[in-house]
Amino acid sequence: MSDDAENPSGEVPARSVVRAAKRRRLPENLRATVKLDGRTVAAKMLAAFRAELVAHVGGKPSAVQSALIEQAAQIKLRLFAMDANFAERGEQSAHDAKQYLAWANSMTRLIRQLGLKGAATNGPSLGEYLARRGAGTKAAAS
Repeated sequence: MSDDAENPSGEVPARSVVRAAKRRRLPENLRATVKLDGRTVAAKMLAAFRAELVAHVGGKPSAVQSALIEQAAQIKLRLFAMDANFAERGEQSAHDAKQYLAWANSMTRLIRQLGLKGAATNGPSLGEYLARRGAGTKAAAS
């Protein structure tokens, strides 16, 4: 059975990504983010950050927004790891500082592309509005 039949949402299963990463001989640090264990603090932070960005763009991101969200999440993970490393060591090398600044700047540009203001929230549907209005009218008549 094909992956498309198993996954109607169109998301790429993690095992497919891992196999592709091994075939392309990606660096180990990139393969590690693909196989991130969902129970770790980093994985939970990453999932929460992705969810926040999806909510920020209105809950149904376009393909382009999804790509930007994934890039931002990967950069956030690297910044998180560097923050933990800096906190543990109490210092950072000049190279680490430059790398951190580059990733932080990339994150800023990605967030700017997603929009600094969140998507407008939709008001109540017509049915909800009429139901509330009718309930208010009945309460006032009593």
